[in-house]
Amino acid sequence: MMIRAGKTPLISTLAVLMSAVSAFAVPIDQSTSALDGAPHVLLTFDEDGSGTPLPVNVGTECFSPPFENCTFPADEYAALGVTFSPTTRIAEDNSACFRSLVSLGGSGPFGLIAFNTDGFSFSPPVDAFEFWVTASASANTTVTTYDAADQAIETATFVGSPTSCGFPISVGYFGIVSNVPIHRVEFSSAFGILDQLRMVPSLTDVLDLTLTSECTDDPDVDRRWAVGNPNNFDVEVRWELSGTPQSDTITVPAGGSEFTTVTAPASDNTVTIYWDDENATEQSLSLASAGVPCDDDNDGLPNKDEATFGTDPNNPDSDGDSLFDGEEVGLAAGSGCPDPLNADSDGDGAIDSVDNNICNAPPAADVVVEQLTNIGAFALVRLDGLGSSDDDPVSELTYVWTVDGDIVCDGDLATCSTIEVPLTYGDHEVTLLVTDTDGDSGSATTFVSLDPAQLSVLEIDFASIKFSTSKPRIKLIGEIGLPFGVDFSELNPLVTLGVDLADVNVLAPTDISLTSLGYNERKWRFTSETGPVRSLCINWRGTRFHYRSQGFPITIKSRMISSTESVVQVTYKRRHIGDGFVIDFGNGATLTVDENGDATSSVDLDVDRPKRQVSLTLPFPLTDASVINISGFASRTINASQYLQASVGRYLLVAEFDPSLVPDGADNADPSIDLFMTVGDEAYFGGAGIGASGICSYGNRWISFGDN
Repeated sequence: MMIRAGKTPLISTLAVLMSAVSAFAVPIDQSTSALDGAPHVLLTFDEDGSGTPLPVNVGTECFSPPFENCTFPADEYAALGVTFSPTTRIAEDNSACFRSLVSLGGSGPFGLIAFNTDGFSFSPPVDAFEFWVTASASANTTVTTYDAADQAIETATFVGSPTSCGFPISVGYFGIVSNVPIHRVEFSSAFGILDQLRMVPSLTDVLDLTLTSECTDDPDVDRRWAVGNPNNFDVEVRWELSGTPQSDTITVPAGGSEFTTVTAPASDNTVTIYWDDENATEQSLSLASAGVPCDDDNDGLPNKDEATFGTDPNNPDSDGDSLFDGEEVGLAAGSGCPDPLNADSDGDGAIDSVDNNICNAPPAADVVVEQLTNIGAFALVRLDGLGSSDDDPVSELTYVWTVDGDIVCDGDLATCSTIEVPLTYGDHEVTLLVTDTDGDSGSATTFVSLDPAQLSVLEIDFASIKFSTSKPRIKLIGEIGLPFGVDFSELNPLVTLGVDLADVNVLAPTDISLTSLGYNERKWRFTSETGPVRSLCINWRGTRFHYRSQGFPITIKSRMISSTESVVQVTYKRRHIGDGFVIDFGNGATLTVDENGDATSSVDLDVDRPKRQVSLTLPFPLTDASVINISGFASRTINASQYLQASVGRYLLVAEFDPSLVPDGADNADPSIDLFMTVGDEAYFGGAGIGASGICSYGNRWISFGDN
């Protein structure tokens, strides 16, 4: 369908047709092709515009699609540089004579019907064209050419060589050669076939090509090159890779194309391209490869590395932190931080692009809460943050402790890493905020429940439950004991109590404020005319500790034990202590007595009787967990619980209740009495109960003398 030869000067090739230099244009009207020796484009009309052969169907002028009714689209051959008028028809001639005459021009059976060929245009323009014509001698086949301004250039009438197909026929090559580019042609003929169209595009300067080193996925494997062609026609290019046998010849279309070379490790991978200019003079251009890996999203991270780091090759900022992936990988230098997939690489709450120290992870706060005491109005609690840590070994942490929203300590390692604070009993929220020297912080919160010590004794020694509908009454008598280390004198006379009968709550928890009376205010009393608690009375006796052992010359007894301190009296017989002794009360409190009976102590000391008796004030209570050690002339270990009696008292409770809550009353098949009581602001708790075996039923009453 098309033959495209290399360019050579057309005027020298067709000099025989240009009889004078001043000639404007000359017709071609001869038996041999005038353009065979010149570079040209050949259109045989035996294929469609895409190069598919037309179907041969002998004896039929028209044929099946792609051409409908033998008329082809005007732009069918536009890609080859020529556009025909829309009435132009193509046919397979069914005349054997005509076929033989058409074949003299070297063509197949197909050609244009001259009668239907009104004209055509060239793009790009041509300097010459010709057809092989088989026409009636009387057809008067005429052609007129036009320039870019649509001005006529030349008109010619076909004569040809005479022959016959039963009637006069003329055959030959017919066209025009012009030194003005031909843009358009008008054609007329009464009868005949036009075939073998040859076109010689107008000579134009061959603009210089360009050579660019392109990126590749892996420059260690191959290199990619782009040849730019600014001309509106193809250019044949030969390339060579310096120092290697690699070379090839390619056709570069208008705009350009690419080719690839295998990387030569020991060279700079220089490529040279060669092409001819309009005068057939070889031109060349050399360039060393830049060896750049492809980076489609221009993030500084080559495509081949995107998969390694798990980043998106089409998104320059995979984690959306306003830092390009390549920048983050470069900063990390293999350390993993910053992380191109984590907008906050160090987890400090600031995205990487605004973080002053991208890879400074915030410190980790660790909170330990330990309840140290459970007696008194407050619990002493240790808040321990020493387990907090920072990944920067030279960082110095500061500590801020908050309890229930209030700051209780704000300072450095020495002042606030571990502190002891008094807290009320109940639930508390404790938060530790630690901050490093870069200003990054971490926090931890824990919830604690602080419970006071329980009552050491709560017993029911006598109970009377009257189920009378007119005057129901609960009467309980028994013993109550405060926790070891707590004296009644320290407490506010407050009691909360409740009673269950047969597992039914008949006296809901009731707060009672009592009045202190009598010697040392040992008696607490409450009375009411309205109930449900009609009266409550408690007679107290203070906490006591007394250690003595037959034959042992040292005795220890308490003079006072409170929740914060203990005053103890030590009596000894000087003649029986040998070289002396030491008593260790724990918590750093010691008493030392020498062989002369003289005493010294690490705590406050009063000499009651020289060389015989002293009193010490211990800055802590003696409790059932206390241990006292004696060393020197003799060794003894004293467990305080064996010699300690809590602050105890006797109570009497009288209360009313609704007997309908226990409808079967004294006849209940499974009787039980349960008392629940808390004492003081601290709410020291205790419970006492009597089961069915300890209860007797008399009429409408339950009577019990304890669960024995």
